[in-house]
Amino acid sequence: MNEQKLEQLREHYDHTDVSELMETGTPMDLGVTAGTETMSAFTVRLPNPVLEAVREIARRDNCTTGAAMRAIIERGVAEAKSDDAVVSVSELRRLISTARGA
Repeated sequence: MNEQKLEQLREHYDHTDVSELMETGTPMDLGVTAGTETMSAFTVRLPNPVLEAVREIARRDNCTTGAAMRAIIERGVAEAKSDDAVVSVSELRRLISTARGA
């Protein structure tokens, strides 16, 4: 999917109420789609420039906006907790790649 189509979809779903469609939709089995770690949803309001910056990070890292937000929040929490905080393998790989100049 190209950037223009992604932007059109983003604009549509950012400004369209789809609650009625969700209420009248037909449930279907998508198989096992969740990872092993349980997650909770939380709504947060962000200034538009911050959200756009996160979207740019997501595009750069070839991931979803939600995944980029999770990574940013996880890093912040890890830094706030202690020096013994867990660092994800993907973060270590990114750090190694950056250090190597890849």
